[in-house]
Amino acid sequence: MDNRFLPVKITEHKNNGKLGGFLSINVFPGEYCEKMKENKSSICNQCYGYYMLNRYPRLKKALRFNSEVLSTRVLTSSECKALEKKINGKKNLVGLRFNSIGELINDYHVINLNNIAYEIDPVIPITLWTKRPNLLFKVLNTPLFKVVQSHKILNQFLFPEDCDDRVQHTFNVFDDETKMKDAMDFVELCDRKCIECHGKCNECMICYSHIDSTEPRYTIFELTKRAQRKKAKTNICPECQSDKVEPSWGTAGYMQCNNCGKEY
Repeated sequence: MDNRFLPVKITEHKNNGKLGGFLSINVFPGEYCEKMKENKSSICNQCYGYYMLNRYPRLKKALRFNSEVLSTRVLTSSECKALEKKINGKKNLVGLRFNSIGELINDYHVINLNNIAYEIDPVIPITLWTKRPNLLFKVLNTPLFKVVQSHKILNQFLFPEDCDDRVQHTFNVFDDETKMKDAMDFVELCDRKCIECHGKCNECMICYSHIDSTEPRYTIFELTKRAQRKKAKTNICPECQSDKVEPSWGTAGYMQCNNCGKEY
């Protein structure tokens, strides 16, 4: 079914991107996001969603439309089934994500996401990212999708064991790699699970495995897009501009290019 005839717009992600093989249902960053973005210590201050909206005007229009529909009324059964037909009909679908852009808006939004999830083929994993678990669990006792709680503050982390039992994992964003590695070391010293997100969801799937109370709960870490670009730039050989650079076997603390052999 064409996206134009659906009750809300579905985002189909490019195969070479982080969410290659996934679909997502998103909303426009609203009042909550705007307030969070004003806080410079918040991860929302570096939100990539605003960049995407500014770059793609059609996306901005689609997400404004989604916000209006999902936050003002409950979708009908036939509307949810129309979305189900589009999602279940997607060939080689890896998973469905709620809110790769945007945040939970209100009770209507929560109810609609759960009703959509109810219609989806159970073999398709569905995950919601949210910084508003209180809103979510005020409305839903048992969500029909997996829940990953995002920490609100940059360069800090949250143990999933310290969250509501219905939160499976936590997602924690850093813009300083050294601080992130120190935090990960601390998590491991506490004998708890952690992993760094490398932006290849379909190769990892920790966030998208099906709901299972016996599954390990992970503290997940990710560098901001800006920090990732800075890191990538430092791993370019200054002599030949090759990206075939790795720690030197000869001198501790140095890098060596496997293309031209320069050590620096």
